Amino acid sequence: MAVTPNYSWPVPVDTDYVKDGAEAIKDLGDAIDATVFGLPAGGLTLINTTTFSAVTAVQVDDCFTSTYDNYLVLLQIPTVSTTNITIRCRLVDTVTPYAGADYEYYAAGVLDSGATSNLAAYSQTSFQFTSNNSATSSALTLNLFSPKLAATTNATFNSMSRSSAWSFSYAGAGGLRTSTAYEGIQFYPSSGNFTGTLSIYGYGK
Repeated sequence: MAVTPNYSWPVPVDTDYVKDGAEAIKDLGDAIDATVFGLPAGGLTLINTTTFSAVTAVQVDDCFTSTYDNYLVLLQIPTVSTTNITIRCRLVDTVTPYAGADYEYYAAGVLDSGATSNLAAYSQTSFQFTSNNSATSSALTLNLFSPKLAATTNATFNSMSRSSAWSFSYAGAGGLRTSTAYEGIQFYPSSGNFTGTLSIYGYGK
């Protein structure tokens, strides 16, 4: 009987009896299964999907773990209770959204008419990802880099806001200047309530 050089998995040798070789192959299969079970696959892995209705905030705790360094967040908001709002975001330390003045974000925006508007802010108490021009629905794609690590969290995003008369999109980036490891995320409208779906995926290493 022999073992593999890296994981010491049992393997048969050419002098084994057939029954011993069969047992070694069985043990090898068991060892491989035990080693690879639970390992993150490449690509995206869905961590959580939350559907919410007429709430003032949606929060997902414990969605950032040591399994993944980077995350994709998809937020779809088909309904808001009031217009002239923005969709805001904070990272969550344990169960408490962090509201220190350490958020910054920068984005280039364009209206469907071709008019442009840039967004730039630093030392804010939350991220802003959408337009505030009487939108009735919004959608957001957000990439978060290293939120669970004790290092600066960086972000890139694309958003679309729409009313019955116009649509507006942003493409931008941002960051949170703390070195805290965050476990969760919260989204909320600047006023009123909203309805939608929030999905969080981990990027495979």
